[in-house]
Parts: sequence; structure tokens; C-alpha cells
Amino acid sequence: MNFKKNIKGFYLYYKYSVRNFDQNKAILISIDEFKFNRYLYTFVKMLHLEGCYPVLDVGFESVAHLTTDMYSKNILSERLLFKNTKNGKYLKKIHLSPDYFTAVYNPSINNETVIPISKHPLMYGLDASHLALKENRKNAVFFAGTTLNQGHSKKQVFEGVINRVTVIDELKKLPQAILPVSTENYHELKATLKDGSIVICERDKLSFPPAKLLEELSSFSFYLALPGRGMPLCHNLTEALFLGCVPILQEVYSNTMPEPFQHLKNALVYRDVNHLKAILLEIEQMSPVQIALLKQESMAYYNAYLSEKALVKRVVESNNNKFYLQAEGYSIVKYKNTIQA
Repeated sequence: MNFKKNIKGFYLYYKYSVRNFDQNKAILISIDEFKFNRYLYTFVKMLHLEGCYPVLDVGFESVAHLTTDMYSKNILSERLLFKNTKNGKYLKKIHLSPDYFTAVYNPSINNETVIPISKHPLMYGLDASHLALKENRKNAVFFAGTTLNQGHSKKQVFEGVINRVTVIDELKKLPQAILPVSTENYHELKATLKDGSIVICERDKLSFPPAKLLEELSSFSFYLALPGRGMPLCHNLTEALFLGCVPILQEVYSNTMPEPFQHLKNALVYRDVNHLKAILLEIEQMSPVQIALLKQESMAYYNAYLSEKALVKRVVESNNNKFYLQAEGYSIVKYKNTIQA
């Protein structure tokens, strides 16, 4: 027990915790070990957005631990820390585990208890739902993100994953690749895009603020969802689906979702780089009806499995009380220990 952290946590708890709320809508969340990061914040945020009151059943030291992550500390600053009810009554009591990947690969674990990756924490303060309905999109592929060596290029413990740096390096060689180097250059190139173009916005050359990124996502029919840092998952998949884009992702990536995507139904799913190149060539030949059906089904996937409403409904109505939350590095370590045991 860390005395200083306990004192700090005690102070933070009584400064930021909310005492007056509808206890009939309270969700008590217990955690064995505090192995969570920014996605604990997004989980709590989603519960609150859907009218629930998340109550973290943790000690003062864990409350202090919230301040060690730049997004988890928003649980405090946004007053999302609700005090334990006096009468001990809750809408539901749940337990969170960070052992996401072990759970998602285990067929004996009900996939409704596996909580997939959410949008980036910064996206939850933005009203962009109207952009999902945007028509007259470019029938082209969009990617925006980090391609520098920040853990996105290292070998993963997940067998068969092709990291994003390898994929981007291959796609840059294609004649339909568009590589903007500045905001001005991006808009010039975007105005003359042909169907089937692949727009690659590398963060070190062109970075969009969160609101602008969502706007740009809504301008394209397809999004290239590449693996994240050290794992197949990345928040940009959920953001792209939220904005009505059809995702293009590797089969290994798809299989780390509680409900895998289906190729040519709600996504374009590739096996390897050569298969990806073949799929990208096919986009140019797709009819408006084909693209519209893909978009319709990908939106249905988002609404059924990834939206705030769907997630909270699953938590509240499930007969299960244990849920597995995607927690990046903590989840990776858990899975690594499992496969090496």
C-alpha cells in the first residue's frame, strides 16, 4: 500500500466524486487489478452518455492512478466518478478484466462479454453523427495515421499480422497512391481524385485535428484500417465505421473483433499484401449499388456491435457479469503470458 497515493486518491475522490444521481441507473464496476488506460475512460464515458452512472469500486490508490494517464484522468475532470450508493443497490454489478485478446480467441467465452476498441477519447466530445449520412463521397480509399517507428512496425505476438508500416511502404509503390505532403497539397489532390485512388496521409507530413479528421473521413467511401501499436486493433476502425466508411482490414485484424467482418458484405477483408492490392484494384470497378450496399452493411455492423447504445445495452441486458475490456499494452501482456504458458 502506497501511503502518499492513498492520501492523493482520498483527496481526489472527495473533490471530484458525484454524490447525487439516480441510483437505479448506477453500474458498479469492480476491478481486480488496475491494468487499464485510456479505454477505461471511453468505457465509463459511453455508459454515462447512455444514461447510466458508472461507479468504480476501487480503492483510493487506484483513484490516484487515474491521473497517470492523460485520458483516464478525464474521469475526474469530467465528473464521471460516481460515489458508491448508500443502500448498495445498483442497476447492475460488473467486473472488468483487461484480458481482452485471451477472451476473444477463446470460443468458450461468450463474445457479448468482449468489449472491442472504441473511438479515440478525443472523439467523444465532438458532434459528428450527421457526417455519417454524408453523400457524394469519393469512391476512393483514405488512410491517416502514424507511420513512423513508434511501435507500429515491430513484430507482434499476434501470428500473421502485417504491420502498418510494411503495408504503407508497399502501397506507396502503386500508381493510384496519392501522397499529400501538406494541407494545401492535400486539398489540391483531393479535388482531382479518381475512383480507386488511395490517399495516404502520414502524420509526420499531414496531421488533422480530431474534428477535421472526422470531416475528412466522411468524404470517402473506404477506409484502410491498419494495425495499431503492438496489436491488430486501432481506434481508427471504429471512427471510420462511425462516419459511414467501409473498412478495409486484414483477416487477422477482423478476427480480433467479437464479431468478425465478412468480406464483400460489411467490409473488404484481405489475407496478405498481394490480396490487398487486388482488392484495391477492384474498387475502381465497383458500381454505386455495390458500394451503397457495403456501406449499409458496415453501418449496420457499427450500430449492432460498436456504438455506445449497443455496447451499453449489451452490458446492462447480458446475463453475464464479467466483461473483457480492450486495454492495449495490458491486454497484450496478458495474451502473451497466456500463449507462452
